[in-house]
Amino acid sequence: MAVVSDAPKLQVWMRIMALSIWHYFDTVVTIDDTGERKPSPKPFKLALERLGVGASETIMIGDWVDRDIVGAKGVGITAVFARYGDEFNTPAETIADYEVQDIAELVDIVNRLNTPAVKN
Repeated sequence: MAVVSDAPKLQVWMRIMALSIWHYFDTVVTIDDTGERKPSPKPFKLALERLGVGASETIMIGDWVDRDIVGAKGVGITAVFARYGDEFNTPAETIADYEVQDIAELVDIVNRLNTPAVKN
């Protein structure tokens, strides 16, 4: 798992440490790493490179459509809109592949994406 953030490295790490979740992430990409903010493809591509995965193997969850969702979809990543974190009162329709009201819903999405389609 990775974090892709527009915040400076120190701020991101302070947040992750304060929440005691640092051990869940394999890499953290910040504005300090690429010099570009989302939706630029650079932060997303760097995270993919560091993780050693392709965009088609990846899910990104974010609460800012214009940055998180647009950026992820721009490089071919499946995008999940975290409506529970939406501070902008985003209209009901978004370009996200999925929307969730709770982070726990992500488990069902991952399971669906990993279940082979049944052929008739």
